[in-house]
Amino acid sequence: MRKIKDLRAGYRWASLAIACGLLGGCKTLESIHSAFRTSPQAGVQAPAPAPAVVQPPRTANRHAPGSLHFILEDTGWGDYHGWRIQILGAKINKGFKPLLSSSMQAGEHMQVDLWPDHYHVRVMLRNESVYDGLVQIKAGQPTVVFVRISMLRNAVDILEQEDADAEVKSSAPARKLSIRQTFDPLPVMLIPGIVARYEGPRENNAPADKGRLTLYKGDERIAVVEEAVVQEDGKLAGEPVFDDGRQIEGYDIASGEVPPNTTTRYKDGREFHGAYEGMGPKEGVMNYPDGRRWTGSFKDDAPQGSGSLGLADGTNIEGVPGMDTSAFDGSYDCVLPQGRKTSCHYFEGERIASAVEYKKKVGWRSSSLADAVKQAEELAAVAAEQAVPQASPAVPAPPAAPAVSASASPAPPDGCSALNGEFATSSNLSRIRFDGNGRGHFWQATTGGSTRYFFEVNFAYIGERDSLQFTYDEAVYKDAGGRVIRRQPMPGGSSACAFNGRVLNIGGTEYLKQ
Repeated sequence: MRKIKDLRAGYRWASLAIACGLLGGCKTLESIHSAFRTSPQAGVQAPAPAPAVVQPPRTANRHAPGSLHFILEDTGWGDYHGWRIQILGAKINKGFKPLLSSSMQAGEHMQVDLWPDHYHVRVMLRNESVYDGLVQIKAGQPTVVFVRISMLRNAVDILEQEDADAEVKSSAPARKLSIRQTFDPLPVMLIPGIVARYEGPRENNAPADKGRLTLYKGDERIAVVEEAVVQEDGKLAGEPVFDDGRQIEGYDIASGEVPPNTTTRYKDGREFHGAYEGMGPKEGVMNYPDGRRWTGSFKDDAPQGSGSLGLADGTNIEGVPGMDTSAFDGSYDCVLPQGRKTSCHYFEGERIASAVEYKKKVGWRSSSLADAVKQAEELAAVAAEQAVPQASPAVPAPPAAPAVSASASPAPPDGCSALNGEFATSSNLSRIRFDGNGRGHFWQATTGGSTRYFFEVNFAYIGERDSLQFTYDEAVYKDAGGRVIRRQPMPGGSSACAFNGRVLNIGGTEYLKQ
């Protein structure tokens, strides 16, 4: 129906144009069109102009976004297709994302929400610039880039106030870009390691009024302030909601600092009170939901270094290396639930009730360790004399894996010259790794009574088809808690080697490829 009306209007204008041409009373089709839109009907006396209506002043928030409307007049003729609008940049505000619309046609309306500023706007018809200039966007108000299309000349008008309101109300936008689509969040530096991104009004490239603030630690989002308010001194205030569920009393988002003696409550039931570094605990007391308590230093919300551990039964142990009692080894000052001071004994993570029993275990361990070290030294001396060490040159060899014939599968043509990957004995007490580039690592577990010890050494190797040559780094002995008991140099040497693609035999000890 709209096209039929347009055609009828065109016929009427064409008829008027012919009449004007015959009578010599009209100049252009454009002036006819203008006259047709504004002249009263023939034979009807034009009414007296209505008294001017005084519009009340606008009271919009000076920080509210405005809107730019790109409206193409629908005349039914002329350059109907191929119109585009381009917004290249903002004069003051940073973070604007330049945009170029897709091709539009007469009668279409596009709305772009923008923060108050002057914007470089370009209107194009089939990639040819028709308008290029600055357009002002005012807070809470529409500005219309109105394109008048005619047969003879196209014109671009910038409409504001009542004219803009009238055009905007006459048609709904078919396309609309929100403020989040036209502007990137404004970065706000808080403290080293913590960056905030502000989505809201801005003034001189600083947050203004109120908006949404998102806090990041590196690339990880840690908290959101849904309504961050800019105070008179320019600082931000608001209640952050942390992604991990923690609640920090009195957190100052402006400085990113937490006041001393502030309490933090965690989603899992932990509660901390003390001093902070950034948003995380630095030193103080952390209470756990299972009744334990740690007093000391922290890193990444976890205990660090030496401190005091309170157990659920009320016992308090001083000078322990953390909260994991399996790592305790020694006698520690402690206070029992009744308040009596005493010593708490731990032997390789096990709580020992009496001092006598603890001393027995320590004495046994000392003699067992001395025997193990003596045995290792004897084996190292033998290996040095023979210059052909076993695969585990510094420790007793573990029980051999069940024999697997090297002929069970065809041997690879390169044998031991291109070893790469992890290998282990069937008992998994010895493991050896080759990186394929001449470096490797050997690990073996040994036992002394009921206690386990570990031997490790890095090495360089040169592989041939049927032999390996080793050069060892410093060997290390450790106890079950990871404490280094002894370091010693190891002599290098060569060993017979066979590899069938699955089973590796070094000096008579067989390892399976993992």
